[in-house]
Amino acid sequence: MKVLTRRRLELGWSKAELARRAGLHPSQIGQFESGRVQPYRGQLLKLAVALGVPENQAHRLLHEDFRKDRDGDSDRQGVKE
Repeated sequence: MKVLTRRRLELGWSKAELARRAGLHPSQIGQFESGRVQPYRGQLLKLAVALGVPENQAHRLLHEDFRKDRDGDSDRQGVKE
């Protein structure tokens, strides 16, 4: 799961809500989260501001997040720590 997705879910937001707050289209959020499309720098900065992420850390939103879920499972499919 990308840091972008995890942060959105932590806030309890739908893709549409994040898109509204960032001034983007909801379909763009899905494309960014799936990795099919990489956001332009300006779009990435809008996402960072909307999600409360420091702008100098915006690039980390596109990284995979391998932290353990609350139930103890790794986010990596098929891999247990």
